[in-house]
Amino acid sequence: LVSGGVPAVVGMQFPISDVSCHLFSRAFYAAMAEGASIEDAVFQGRHAIRGSGIDWAAPVLITSNPGTRAVITRSSARVKVRGNLQPETSSFVGRAELIHHCIRLLEGRSIVTLLGPGGIGKTRLSQKIGWEIAADFSNGVWQVMLDSIGSDEMVPTAVAAAFGLSDAGDKGIEDRLLSFLRDQHLLLILDNCEHVVEGCRSLLQKVLVQCPDVHILATSRNVLNVHGERLVQVPPLSFPVLVPDEPFVLAPEDALASYEAVQLFV
Repeated sequence: LVSGGVPAVVGMQFPISDVSCHLFSRAFYAAMAEGASIEDAVFQGRHAIRGSGIDWAAPVLITSNPGTRAVITRSSARVKVRGNLQPETSSFVGRAELIHHCIRLLEGRSIVTLLGPGGIGKTRLSQKIGWEIAADFSNGVWQVMLDSIGSDEMVPTAVAAAFGLSDAGDKGIEDRLLSFLRDQHLLLILDNCEHVVEGCRSLLQKVLVQCPDVHILATSRNVLNVHGERLVQVPPLSFPVLVPDEPFVLAPEDALASYEAVQLFV
């Protein structure tokens, strides 16, 4: 930006470091060279940083004084992601395209539901998606585990507890929760919704109407039937398939390594 022929005064926090800049640039330009859109190339750059295992970045403050060139300063502090999402303690195998698809849906829609049978990996996938886009939400990413909830009526209480809200004062717990979320910009992950579908549907319909900046990622074995819900079927990890009536031939090691299920053991 220039004003009167000199850089204008600019002040912003931009999460980047020398290493992450290199990783992002390499992945970004490689994607563009293959004909990807800018949005897809940016996603590939971000994915390269996330997959490297290093911190997303050290904050960089870019400023300029009138009549002088821009000055870049660094802080030793690390970017802190708000919320209660558990840190990633292990590598994530496969499903890059599915993650990309879910992120695109969440950017354009307020609720996305990951569907699949138990044990397919919905919880781990939802956490990975949350970490991938955590920096996009000013109030963070919040995950609520519903597997121990015994009834539909307990859903608002469980969600409110994640934010430290209690059933006190004149308002009921659901009203207190909606009032709190009304001006929040965050991603809410509701995990294991299948046994409290009615409770989730009732709460989420109100959240979507009253809290426009709250985006929701749910995992469930069943559809929630919430207005605007986008469904994403979570498939098994790819694996070698034996063809009936054909002799078994062990594939080369590099071919086996291309299967996601095999990568779990590599």
